[in-house]
Amino acid sequence: MARELVQCTLPHRDPGDVEVWTRKNRNLTLVMQRGHDGEKAIMFGHPSGSIPRLPMFWPTGERLRNLAAYSDEAKRLKAASRKQINDTRLLKRQRMEALSVWITKHNLKQAAAGILMAPRPRVSDVVNKKTAKFTIDTLVEMLSRAGKPVRLTIG
Repeated sequence: MARELVQCTLPHRDPGDVEVWTRKNRNLTLVMQRGHDGEKAIMFGHPSGSIPRLPMFWPTGERLRNLAAYSDEAKRLKAASRKQINDTRLLKRQRMEALSVWITKHNLKQAAAGILMAPRPRVSDVVNKKTAKFTIDTLVEMLSRAGKPVRLTIG
């Protein structure tokens, strides 16, 4: 596989006297500019043929061999991210539930907006538990305005 990838990147033969050589494959584009020796003001051609491809075989092959390790790391990071998202959703649901119970218990469907200093549609979003529309900070502020202190416990 490394061989095929290397053969797909560099030009097979000298592309001639062009400043920039490009190869496109769907949404990926490889662009190579001619080399330049600043001291002697000499322009070099583009690397092409089998010789320039040889040094690319090893790193390409190593990258392919290490994909499994990267895949395991990606799975671990994805699982950690998913846990953090779920924990955040749980915290929001708990706070929304407390606000919703408070509103219902005190029959404050209309007056809650004034007490919580939030527009009526926002209060409706709390009662309907639309967690995506709120940050944890906003919900904590609303609970504080409702006279319900919030304590954070770690452990």
